[in-house]
Amino acid sequence: MSEPPAAVPPRTPAPVASVGRAVAACALYGTSSVAITFFNKAVFSVFHFHYPVFMTLVQILFCLAALRIANALGFLKLPPVTKELAITVFPLAFFWWLYAVTGLVALRYLTIPMFSTLRKFTSLVVLVGETLILRKRSPPSVWLSVLLIVAGGCLAGATDRSASAIGYLLVGICCVATAAYLVLIVRVGASSGLDSVGMLYYNNLLSLPLVLSFLAVGTSELRFVRSFPSLSSPTFWGVFGASSALATVLNFSVFFCTNVNSPLATTVTGQVKDMVTISVGSFAFGDVTLTPPNVAGLLLSILGSALFCGVKHVISLRTRRLAAAEAKVVAMESVGADAAPTTLTIATVRTGGGGGGGGGRHGLRNQSGGGT
Repeated sequence: MSEPPAAVPPRTPAPVASVGRAVAACALYGTSSVAITFFNKAVFSVFHFHYPVFMTLVQILFCLAALRIANALGFLKLPPVTKELAITVFPLAFFWWLYAVTGLVALRYLTIPMFSTLRKFTSLVVLVGETLILRKRSPPSVWLSVLLIVAGGCLAGATDRSASAIGYLLVGICCVATAAYLVLIVRVGASSGLDSVGMLYYNNLLSLPLVLSFLAVGTSELRFVRSFPSLSSPTFWGVFGASSALATVLNFSVFFCTNVNSPLATTVTGQVKDMVTISVGSFAFGDVTLTPPNVAGLLLSILGSALFCGVKHVISLRTRRLAAAEAKVVAMESVGADAAPTTLTIATVRTGGGGGGGGGRHGLRNQSGGGT
């Protein structure tokens, strides 16, 4: 007589973050994202520091230094640097570098509301990338919400009196690079086995030589930075230093918010952040000329963002219900296996070899149902 199967251990529910911790994670992400946009804009528009590649370099160095210090103090553990992992993560680092530099340069030519609105085109590019590369299908409601966001961006852009062809081109490149970066996060994370901190570390480490090379060969920023008139201004260094620190906080907060809450919570926080950025940015720097069509485009984009959040919320609820139902079925099967091991043995014998009616698991379900 065969041995009865071992009892299936009950599934332990995942730990739920406290309300305070969850709210703090969302607040950290939203606040740092809004803050860094305004600090970057202040560096460019108030102090006229038009050297975005150098600024990106400082932000990378600050992030690497912060990670190394945290590793030395035992707050986190960085992965070892290997050639294999570097090759795997390099495409991710390249597109991060491209979107970071083009995004910073675009702020020189565009107002904050237009920059935030046009960046929403990234959602459409991501949807196309997920469909073509990851083979992921999104429901029509998601496509509708994204198309509303894009339509609002088109309307606002077409009626923007401060329109800049260079700024629009740079935002277009930034959107494509951002979409590629987000899609690659999924693929590189799965193939490399790195956690969030490891990917952040490798991303900045591999971006460093790209930024250094471009700074030395592709620009003349170093020559002008040395003679920048505000280098002796404590106020400038305070704003510049805050921007560099916020870049690290923002990168960390994206991972923190997603892990503590969910990707949905991060998405909702990001949409709320964009509304705050657009509203405050319309008046903060005095470089915005709004027209009725321009305002209508911004509002249409916000409406699309709200619809997108609602659709994602409904999808998340459905996913959770399906997962709960599946867990309940597994638990019931587990209880049945513990209560009637002999029935399992008989069922396995009767359905052995897969003939006549399914497999052992199918036989278990039928026999247990008849014996209870």
